[in-house]
Amino acid sequence: MALQKYQKDIGPVLRRAVEKIKGDHRSGATTIALNVLGLAVRIAGKGKALSDERARKVIAVLFDEVIRAHPQMGILYYLCRECKKKRLRSRQDFREFAAQFKSTLEAQQAGNARGFARQLKLHSKVITTSYSSSVARALVEAGPRKIRVVVSESRPMLEGRELASLLSENKIPVTLVVDAALGLHVPGAGAVVLGVDAVTPDYFVNKIGSLALCLLAREFGVPVILLTDTFRLLGKGIIRRRQVEHPVSEVIRRPQPYTIDNRYFDFVPLRLVNKIICNGGTLTPRQLFKERSLREIP
Repeated sequence: MALQKYQKDIGPVLRRAVEKIKGDHRSGATTIALNVLGLAVRIAGKGKALSDERARKVIAVLFDEVIRAHPQMGILYYLCRECKKKRLRSRQDFREFAAQFKSTLEAQQAGNARGFARQLKLHSKVITTSYSSSVARALVEAGPRKIRVVVSESRPMLEGRELASLLSENKIPVTLVVDAALGLHVPGAGAVVLGVDAVTPDYFVNKIGSLALCLLAREFGVPVILLTDTFRLLGKGIIRRRQVEHPVSEVIRRPQPYTIDNRYFDFVPLRLVNKIICNGGTLTPRQLFKERSLREIP
């Protein structure tokens, strides 16, 4: 691994923090992105131990390694590109960049939550899967409309349970189902809502099960709504359309004589989506990448 040659520069504590982020397959892209930014600020702030130029090189390698561990997370590509383009060097540079990023992300997610709430009718049943901080915030925002939520567990990491607990704490009626049962709740639903790890002009990336859910929604005439900030929008060719195999022990602990497929993500054609809420605005998939005011897509 490229970061190993900088072992003396970052020290064992930061190295363990890097490995923890790389091995984190439960947290969402937003959490991982903020954690990586926090590490970048710490590395840039090592003072006499690292020159600004050396710290910049270490941070560039840090982003590259985290992207290799989480290649589907579009927000990481944005952060990596911006840090290199702006040629951030000092701790102050990284602190200012991190503060601006967090502020913009917060504003966009708040706007998306309000935009989503406006889409729903009173007493709507909403279907979702896994855990997305954007979706969680939007569902809480829509709570006063007396919505009901159905969420699947999202095996093997069971992130859906976390969302169910959060919604229950906010007094929103929620039903947790096993992944295979989610389709039973699609007929008659008001909307399917999904967060995303990345959006390209052709497809979006989200947790496994999203493709089947979107196909069922199309079959039963239920609108599919995506929530995304502009940081997850990627031009063609930026993200490779490939799956990553994860440990089979997450599915079955003991070795088995048969093949176990443990992939986390789906690549879902954008044509299966009805609306995309981005930066507080509601767009069609065609409009999303034509709306240049969102930001310049890399």
